[in-house]
Amino acid sequence: MNVVRAPSSTFPWWVFVLAVLVLVGVGYVGVVRPLNRARAAGRSVSYRRRFDRSAIRVPAAVGAGLLLALVLIAVLAPTGSTPAVDTAVHDAFVNLRTGTLTTVALVLTNVGSPFGSATLLLLLAAYLARRTASWTPPLILLVGPLVTGAINTAIKYSFRRERPSLTEQLVLTTDPSFPSGHVAWAVSTWGCIAVAMVWVYPDIRRSLLVPLCAIVPVLVALTRLYLGVHYLTDVTAAACLGLAATAFTVAGFRWAADRRARLGGPGDGPDDRGDGGGDGGPGGGIQSPATGHH
Repeated sequence: MNVVRAPSSTFPWWVFVLAVLVLVGVGYVGVVRPLNRARAAGRSVSYRRRFDRSAIRVPAAVGAGLLLALVLIAVLAPTGSTPAVDTAVHDAFVNLRTGTLTTVALVLTNVGSPFGSATLLLLLAAYLARRTASWTPPLILLVGPLVTGAINTAIKYSFRRERPSLTEQLVLTTDPSFPSGHVAWAVSTWGCIAVAMVWVYPDIRRSLLVPLCAIVPVLVALTRLYLGVHYLTDVTAAACLGLAATAFTVAGFRWAADRRARLGGPGDGPDDRGDGGGDGGPGGGIQSPATGHH
């Protein structure tokens, strides 16, 4: 079967540097400048809401548990050999290949790539920055995935696990395999999209957005297995990392909103007591925006 060479195998390094610079420029023009202008005009918004301690501690505990699961998978997936479950799943996906499925898998895997995820995040961050005049929604979108990407890269080059055989890869990829960068980025990206959108639009929980945010990372994970560039333990560990980032994002921004509400101060509006599970959803802060500092 022909191997389709990935951009990472054919593009020179300066193309990626240029892409990063373009993304940084988009972020500055689309997010930073509008928010600075809103602050200068006195229109900046701080979201704040009271949360019970359990509404902060539970997602933090979930995130810690997911990180522990990541550590356990790392222990069970040694760099010198391939676990039987990885081999069995890899062989099963190789046997499923067809021309149509390969085309679909290539499209989905590119949508879920770090570059694709970063582009989506910046566009949505720019929209929410202009919509809310607040740093909170853009930060919810960007912090988790960026931290996830950094941690994922550090783990990759610490373990340096080899990828499946090049002869069975449909997309030639040679960097370390564990954990999957595509999956880690996809899970944290779509998880934080769900958190940010529910933060700004609480009623959106009743729409198809939240299920969509769960389905897309699953599809990306399946494409990495189908294309033969990752093992099951690679994508499972990456999913744990991405979900942990999402859980810590929920806990962190709930804590910040709660702290801001408790401290109060000049320019803040009346507090809004919440348990984290009402109309505010994961964020909850939209119900009590206050003009002032972030």
